[in-house]
Parts: sequence; C-alpha cells; structure tokens
Amino acid sequence: MRLITDAVAADDRIRIRPWRSDEADVLFAILSRPEVTVWLGEQSRRPMASVAEAAARIDTWAGICAAAGPDGVWAIEEVATGRPVGTVLLMLVPEDTAGERELGWYLHPDAFGRGFATDAARLVTAHAAAAGIEEVWAQTHVDNVASGRVAARLGMTDLGVVDGLWREGPSRLYVVATR
Repeated sequence: MRLITDAVAADDRIRIRPWRSDEADVLFAILSRPEVTVWLGEQSRRPMASVAEAAARIDTWAGICAAAGPDGVWAIEEVATGRPVGTVLLMLVPEDTAGERELGWYLHPDAFGRGFATDAARLVTAHAAAAGIEEVWAQTHVDNVASGRVAARLGMTDLGVVDGLWREGPSRLYVVATR
C-alpha cells in the first residue's frame, strides 16, 4: 500500500514525495547544518560529512518508501521552486509495543517559519489515517520550541517530558488521533 506518491498540501505550497537520487546535494545542504541536526535523534545528530553520505541515506529511504506499508521518509518540496526544503517521515518507533508510529520533520533553515513543517505533517497524518493508523506520535528535544509549535498546530496533545522512552535522555512526547 503506497498512499503517498505525490501528495500536495491544500494550499499548493508544498508537495510530499520520495527523495530522488539526484538530490543528494540538497539533502546534504540540509543535514550538514548543526542548527538542523541538533534537534534530530541521537544517531542522526552529527552533521552529515559528505554528499556521498546523503546519497546513501536517500537510497535507504527509497527502500522504505518502496516497501508495502504506510511508512516512509519523504522530501518536502516547495512547489514554487521545485526543490526540497526538508524531510517528513512516518516510521514505527524504536521498540514499539503496539505499532506506534512516529511523525517527524525537519527543514533547511531558509524554510523555517513558513508553515512547511506543519503542512507536511498534516499530509502525513492524513496518510496515516488513510492507512488505518489511529494515532501518530512525535518526540522532540525538550528545548525544541519550534517543533513544539508545529505539534500544537497539528492538535497534538503534549504528554510532557519523558526520559528514555524511545531515545536516550529526556524528550517531550506528543500524540494525536488521526480520526
């Protein structure tokens, strides 16, 4: 079941689609920035070191997007430019106990504050609902105020700070019903 192949936000500003192999330089431009990677999961916090590393990541994500099921890691493309400005994902959480799915997002700093993360997360939440997933979760670093605002705009319930739930250390946990 592949529900997202070329989803467009209601305001036509963004499109959600798989990352393409020829966009490794764009992904590198995003994930080589410490101001982006500081907020990512522990394994991804190190800024990317090369375009080759970005190409390998896109190859991994292509396999996830091509597999049957609702999970994926997609480019957030700004329709006006045709270029990705970030990433949105839906994945089983580490050590899930009941099929919990995590919704995640990050953007290039030039795209901060323009509503792209919220629009992309709404599309992926609708995708999750269409796949029969009843709720999605988000886990952010405690100090990541911007992602907290995105979660609030999505109508996610702030469950407070948890320690070591799916990642090492404290983080803030959110959940929203998709139906």
